[in-house]
Amino acid sequence: MISLLLACSALLSACGGGGEDDVFAADAAVAPATMPMDPAALPLDLAAKSARPLPVPAWTSTVAAVTPPPTAARPDSAQKVGTRTAGTPYVEIFEPLATDASGSATAGVLPNHWGGHQTRVTVHRDGTVRALILFKDGAGNLAWRLMKRAAAENSAWVAEGSAKTQDDAVLLRDPVSDAALVVAWPASVPTVYATPALTPRALPGTWQVMGKDSRHYSGAGIAPDGTLCLKASVELPTAVPTSNTDTSYLCGKPGLQGGAGQWFAQQTRHIGDRHAYDYLFPTVVDGSLSLVATATRDLYKTAAGLPDLAGFPYVFNGTRQYVAGASSSARWSQADIVEPLPTPANATASPLMWQVDGLLDSRQRLLVVTYADSPTDASMRGFHFKATNLAGATLASMKLGTLPPYGKVRLFEDARQRLWLLHSNAGTTQSELTLYRVDETTDGSGRTVFSLSGKTDLSDAAYPYAIEGSPMLAVARGGNDGSLAIDGLFAACATPYVRGTAFSSASCYGADGRGTQRVFHFRIRLPD
Repeated sequence: MISLLLACSALLSACGGGGEDDVFAADAAVAPATMPMDPAALPLDLAAKSARPLPVPAWTSTVAAVTPPPTAARPDSAQKVGTRTAGTPYVEIFEPLATDASGSATAGVLPNHWGGHQTRVTVHRDGTVRALILFKDGAGNLAWRLMKRAAAENSAWVAEGSAKTQDDAVLLRDPVSDAALVVAWPASVPTVYATPALTPRALPGTWQVMGKDSRHYSGAGIAPDGTLCLKASVELPTAVPTSNTDTSYLCGKPGLQGGAGQWFAQQTRHIGDRHAYDYLFPTVVDGSLSLVATATRDLYKTAAGLPDLAGFPYVFNGTRQYVAGASSSARWSQADIVEPLPTPANATASPLMWQVDGLLDSRQRLLVVTYADSPTDASMRGFHFKATNLAGATLASMKLGTLPPYGKVRLFEDARQRLWLLHSNAGTTQSELTLYRVDETTDGSGRTVFSLSGKTDLSDAAYPYAIEGSPMLAVARGGNDGSLAIDGLFAACATPYVRGTAFSSASCYGADGRGTQRVFHFRIRLPD
């Protein structure tokens, strides 16, 4: 097996999705509340964070004010517009959005490509596109910036506002009002900012107060009726880190014009082993407003039963689906829809069964893509696709042998309810962007079969920029309507490719391995 730690760039090209995890000062006898963070000890996008401190019931309404937007400025080059070929997808726009985005995870500052489960781009009814960028403010603190672009061709990106956040931030669109919603964590308090005023409104509930070097492992999504759900993970006291955790979530409708909003009571469910990097799909299930989600099993090596692992001590192995009531966790069901890879207890190399994307389609099927690498079965290496119903029953399961066994994958559904898969990778000479149709048929026994077809190479549009992590797309869980185009964000190294020279990830941020990255907006036009 190619290890996650030692061969990140070859195996999962920048390992951007779901990469950050806890790093201990030593493998034993370290209290969970005092584990230090050493970001330099990991590859760029496996940036370290300390384990959570013990839960502290605390909540405050103090939130960060939004900084007035600076004067709009076009980044470093003009937008690129592709040429349409009848019946073939093409890149309609590939344009610079930011050159000061946070890149390598220096203490407490997340890179834009960390996680991969967030939504950070929205498309509005009048064609306006909004994007959320993480950056370091003048004092070196993590902050977000909301940008917008009018629908007209060659429109400039304009900053609408920014504010500090201590943890991750996401961007959603309210499908009812069309407002953009930023969800961030100033002073470790979950807070919603809604356009046009971007007035901060702290969410009700009791939330764990954490330092800037720790993560809530938060996730957010929004339902077609505008119900927003936010999830956070809480690590409880235990002798075996990551083996005793709660999932805490809150659903409701934020106040869009200065009101407090209408929220259900905060819910907490004890889940035991940590599952994180949640993809949230608030929706109606059997007539009841519900939270549907998938999450990656993310354990410290002793909790995973693999005490002898060398190097990176965390194991991403398996995917759990859960369905809960938006107003009560008493209505909770879960299923381990992707089982962990079996691994000998004395293994020194980690198994990997890592969710890289998830989609709740228009037929209420959960579609999950995982990347596998087994220390005992080389044939497992590569991407795997699974479809389940909301009861957790398998509808289809297969290895995506058409795809190369490296890179990242995104799934999306268009306005015609066609499924698509976007594969990306930072190659040695250019970034690779390849779009596939996901076809659905039935076999002789009436079972559903998914396959890939219609391969379209879109790589040239991104040259000379080296992608980091997965593109972030304007998908339905972020409140976006179906379309015959897909908008996305492309995080890239500050250092571009040079023709005739093999690219080295070590040069991504310069010689010291720390710094900023570029972010681009792209739009892929789909066939009618």
